[in-house]
Amino acid sequence: MEGSGSLKSEREAVETKLYENTSLRILLVLNHNVCGKVRADRIFSPMEKLSLVEQATAWVSEYHETNSSCAKRSCPILVSGPNGREVLVTRFLRSQAPPSQFDSLQKCAHFVSLIPFLDGWKAFDDKEFPRIWSSSRQFLNIIAGNWEEHAALLANYFLFLNENLPKQDHFDVYMVFGSSLSEGNVVRVLNKIS
Repeated sequence: MEGSGSLKSEREAVETKLYENTSLRILLVLNHNVCGKVRADRIFSPMEKLSLVEQATAWVSEYHETNSSCAKRSCPILVSGPNGREVLVTRFLRSQAPPSQFDSLQKCAHFVSLIPFLDGWKAFDDKEFPRIWSSSRQFLNIIAGNWEEHAALLANYFLFLNENLPKQDHFDVYMVFGSSLSEGNVVRVLNKIS
């Protein structure tokens, strides 16, 4: 009987260790709609109004000072658009009709997941050449893209589907920036059914 007791305690120790080492940490910020760092070494002149860029930069600085858990997180507010000029990341989000046969959240998610990932722009993802975001139209023309393009297209499809639902079935759509051990920095789409 002693053998079975030690086996049980070893099993509990392994389960405890697995439980402690397997975790998902989520930080939800409800009183701010963006989180991240604005690059101080911009190369291209911003397409946005200077006052808007200054407000975004000030908000990020204030946010980092008041919340140390976001101090090292990377989440772009201003990104290089298709023309190389910096724009607010929200400029990539707009209602877009999916192909006619994709009329549900699941079908749209499946369709977008079939588009291959292309991370070829990583060679330019440094201080001298910022990562350029493609518009949804360019992404579909290339038929390949990275996390940002996949997430923006899926969010745009979700926004379109949401507009065409009865009011009681509406949901919220979010682009979520984060990192994972296997893929590094990623962008996902989150929808919250009201």
